[in-house]
Amino acid sequence: MSVITLQLGQCGNQIGGQLFQLLSADLDLPPPSWCSADHAKDYVEANSNRFFDVSECSETGCYRTARAIMVDTEPKVIAQMVTDSRRSGKWCYPSKQQVVWPYEKGEVAVQSYNSILSLAHLYQSADALLMMQNDSLHRACSQLLAVPKVSFGDINSLISHYLASSLVPVYGCLPLSPSSSLINNHMGDLMHSLASHPEYKMLTVRSIPHISRRSADFSTYQWPGLVKHLHQMLIANASMEEGINWQLKCGMDKAIHSVSNLLIIRGKDTAQADCSAFKEPRLYVDWLSTENALTCWSHPRSFSHHEKSVTLLSNSQSVAPLLDQLMERGWQMFSSRAYVHQYQKHGLEVDDFVDCFAGLEQVLASYKCL
Repeated sequence: MSVITLQLGQCGNQIGGQLFQLLSADLDLPPPSWCSADHAKDYVEANSNRFFDVSECSETGCYRTARAIMVDTEPKVIAQMVTDSRRSGKWCYPSKQQVVWPYEKGEVAVQSYNSILSLAHLYQSADALLMMQNDSLHRACSQLLAVPKVSFGDINSLISHYLASSLVPVYGCLPLSPSSSLINNHMGDLMHSLASHPEYKMLTVRSIPHISRRSADFSTYQWPGLVKHLHQMLIANASMEEGINWQLKCGMDKAIHSVSNLLIIRGKDTAQADCSAFKEPRLYVDWLSTENALTCWSHPRSFSHHEKSVTLLSNSQSVAPLLDQLMERGWQMFSSRAYVHQYQKHGLEVDDFVDCFAGLEQVLASYKCL
């Protein structure tokens, strides 16, 4: 099944450009020695057909056309994206929905309003929303990737890494066996694994390790350490593998509860990755069995420049603190009707605000009660 991205505005189009650049570069990487020729071939074919229309091939490689729809009110944004893609010489331009959570404090006074109105309407129409927070992404770029002066390009690159690591092909069981079948991470597979309950649609993503490309050749990671860190990141609601609260244990009051989790393990010796810690019943709600709450996928091909990597997609209480802060700031403004008149000029009434606030308050209450 092919994926067609719908890229809205400057943020959506810039992230889309970074995503397709990463996917194209990943396809051109030579397969690692531990990945069989059949596994590598299946991966490349499935990934190419899913994200690109491959129409021109030669001895030097294939030219790929991204399966994307670009929308922006400023033609120059799209023009720049098209130009940048063609410069790569590998791909060009011709609905999982994603939300990038804004900085806690922005330059736009009505940032809280815009976020609440957009999120409330998306929640009604989307099967799931993948939430990412600019503040956390900024910290990861600065502290883990050693970016001296973080730009939106750096943040978009990290978002693209999260998206691609979640979406490129995998095998539907762990460990791999001769009977393992390749699946394309169809949106239906993701929704079935993560968002089977209509009341809970907010997903978060974590991926480790975070390391700069320059340091990758001098760093070694083992599966027990990667899985242990990711497990504690989930429990403690940590966005990075540094600064984790290791005192918080599963089952404690402040520990995060999940509706469902999806582990995607990529790289060398995936059979050695022990994911039993994620089967702990206390991680999950009591109305869903662990068998149905946890899904594990894998692929022996390394992703990007990581010999071993793990991605965790989670439907959990991780989103509650973000949503709580947003609602508090929004209510503070709305209680005095600040800036509401600006929206009324464009046909949005007070009742529309109230409906959006009420809808998200219900979502917040549902996640807090897990």
